[in-house]
Amino acid sequence: MAKSSLQIRIDYNRAISQASSLEQIASELRNTAEKDFQESISQVDTHWKSTNASAYVRKCNTLKDNIINSANKLTRTAATIRKIAKTTYDAEMRALRLAQIRKY
Repeated sequence: MAKSSLQIRIDYNRAISQASSLEQIASELRNTAEKDFQESISQVDTHWKSTNASAYVRKCNTLKDNIINSANKLTRTAATIRKIAKTTYDAEMRALRLAQIRKY
């Protein structure tokens, strides 16, 4: 059975909502890595002086970069979801309009 205009809009809005959730998660991850985690790394670097400390700080910085990269990937995924949702919405609405005007 073909989708109604209402169902098409509901599906579109659900996809956009999911993309927004991903963007929010990405933003929180990025902020945590850039602020809170960086502050912790700086404190360790300031107060712990040894060979192991510098290795630990390097690993923490690598982890921070990985978290930021993951957040960026989530943001790109959200943008892709938005693009696909819009393309699908437009195609389904166009198909619905054509079905409504079709004469048998």
